[in-house]
Amino acid sequence: MENFQQFFLKILFFCPLFLYSQKKDIDSVIKIHGGMDCYIGAQLNDFKQKQVPLFVSHNQLGSGIINLALLELSYTPTKNLRVQLSPGFGSYMNANYASENKNLRWIYEGYMGIKTSKKGTDWIDIGVFSSPYTYEFAKSWEQPIFTRSLAPEYVPYYLLGLRYKRKINTNLSLTTFLLNGWQHLEIQRKIPSLGTQLEYTKKKNYINWTSYQGNEKNVAQPNFGYRFFTEMSWIYTTNKFKLFACGYTGMQLISGQAKFWGQVHFAGEFQLIKKLSVNARVEQFLDPNNIQIRQGSNHGFNCSGLSLGLHAKVTDFLSLRLESRLLLDNSKTGGFIKEGQQTNLLPLGFIGVQLKF
Repeated sequence: MENFQQFFLKILFFCPLFLYSQKKDIDSVIKIHGGMDCYIGAQLNDFKQKQVPLFVSHNQLGSGIINLALLELSYTPTKNLRVQLSPGFGSYMNANYASENKNLRWIYEGYMGIKTSKKGTDWIDIGVFSSPYTYEFAKSWEQPIFTRSLAPEYVPYYLLGLRYKRKINTNLSLTTFLLNGWQHLEIQRKIPSLGTQLEYTKKKNYINWTSYQGNEKNVAQPNFGYRFFTEMSWIYTTNKFKLFACGYTGMQLISGQAKFWGQVHFAGEFQLIKKLSVNARVEQFLDPNNIQIRQGSNHGFNCSGLSLGLHAKVTDFLSLRLESRLLLDNSKTGGFIKEGQQTNLLPLGFIGVQLKF
């Protein structure tokens, strides 16, 4: 009962902000956007399970949960200056920011930027940014599938550092990052990491190629050294359907030895009628050295997944989502839990309500 009371209190707090923002942006200087993602999830072969340790997004089960409630405040006092502040709360923020200082766990994004070109296409920003890695991110109301694949769960969801974005031509833009490591808000006392993002857009196609290079040695992982990561994703869009593909691989030096992990997944969304769509995703995640995932016997992680869903747009601002998801432990080492025992299957079901503005 207490969880439901907290759930509805948060909704009552957030709804007035949502309704107010529907009027219009305050003016050209200040703009307010955002959304809220509420859901009920269950492990279909064990309804007593309350959590999915594999995820930080939609990882709580058994009761009404706010995964993410987000306000996005944009302030542009001049043509050459911009400020972005995006406070958020919910189970996603609690899980993904668990290692951060409690006073910082509300920052989804927060940065300030200045324009570096007369044309207004090049910017330098400093602060906390949402991730460029993979086409999926935490805001489910802007995603084809309700839950995230394993892919974005094991790359940085947020970054702290310096960002420089340059538009090379009509179709191509390059972003470079000087970063405080692999998803860290607490300042790392070591050489900054480097990140890149190359985006190509033409007609129906969007291609995103990213990379990360940095030293991951820390107190918890003293044997870790250099990490290299590269990812590519593709989105193809028509009036009736969208296709998505993403693949990446990472290399981590541990005591001088190179250890690899990676994934690939494909997704699609098809519009049945004007406000009703179906979607599906298949995925494969490999982490034979337990660099990112430590489940079951810790003898490597090899997982396949399938998701099927419905997306009903009640209005332009309100959506209902349904999803069934099945994960299979191909290593057969009991990576999941059913009634206190290890199992190779993890069937999940979700019902979601989304607001956006």
